[in-house]
Amino acid sequence: MQDIGISIIVPIYNSEKYLAKCLNSLMEISEQDEVILINDGSTDSSLSICEEYSKYNNQIKVITKKNGGVSSARNLGIDNSKKRYITFMDADDYYVTGWRKIIEDGIEYFNQADVLTFSNKVPKKILDKNQCTLAAIGNDKANRELNGTMNWAVSKIYSRDLIFENNIRFKNLINGEDTLFNCYVFLNANQLVNIDKSIYIYNKNFDSSTNTFNHNLIKNEYLFHKYLKELYQEYQLYDSFWNSTYEKTLLTGIFSILYKLALSKDKTNLSSFIELCNREEYSSALTNLKVYKNDLNVIVWIILLEIKRGKINTGLLITKEYLFLKRAYYKIKKNSIEEKI
Repeated sequence: MQDIGISIIVPIYNSEKYLAKCLNSLMEISEQDEVILINDGSTDSSLSICEEYSKYNNQIKVITKKNGGVSSARNLGIDNSKKRYITFMDADDYYVTGWRKIIEDGIEYFNQADVLTFSNKVPKKILDKNQCTLAAIGNDKANRELNGTMNWAVSKIYSRDLIFENNIRFKNLINGEDTLFNCYVFLNANQLVNIDKSIYIYNKNFDSSTNTFNHNLIKNEYLFHKYLKELYQEYQLYDSFWNSTYEKTLLTGIFSILYKLALSKDKTNLSSFIELCNREEYSSALTNLKVYKNDLNVIVWIILLEIKRGKINTGLLITKEYLFLKRAYYKIKKNSIEEKI
């Protein structure tokens, strides 16, 4: 029998509301698989839920650690993985019925692939590693062609050997950890393929880390671009296409920080945000904002335009209005919007 065992790594932090649905969807695992649940210092009933499931299935391992964030949890899962392939799942998401058969068929069809992605938005085909990397970083053209499927770590199957042989791990970041992990994986892969069937249901909710303020945001922004520069240097990614993609990440980084600042009543970080915008490479990106008009969401474009004009408070006000509408929409949807990716 062909070895198609999968280590399914699930970081868990205070996920009691969603966890049963997530774990129930994993019950399709084959006898070759293992589920690694990393309890990242939860203070709710998440750990007891995990332990209850592991009692009835010895393929489910529960590891508890001090809270350190999703990257450290995933890395601990990688270090404890034993199977040929690794995949990642978030505790508030779940798999579609029949997901394991779809993965098995994909592996058998492309048995030399180092990475398999699963999306019905992209044709079944072998993918170009540079295009995938550009899409992961945020290049608009590559993202359109791959339907935005490359900048997250879920809904993908990774070769464990590829990860270990190249010592690839998640950077300890608040944002951007999936992007960097995928870039290193894609650039080292011999073959990447997409299977034109979706297996993963992504649950958008307003309580997620995407919609949560963190005091280390600006430090994270600097670190992300430090790591991204290191990637560019290591793999000699220097032509105009790569450079413009890098510059766009500076713009989306500015918006991301202002978005998170708008979630907080604490204004002490605003001066640090202004300092970031005045840094040479960020200031240069804002100067070139017009170049990216067609690559950015209209709201993002308008907010960045106000920042470029030096009207930080106006940009913050527009962001707060946008958040007000977004929060109202999530409330109508009972704080749960599910999307098959």
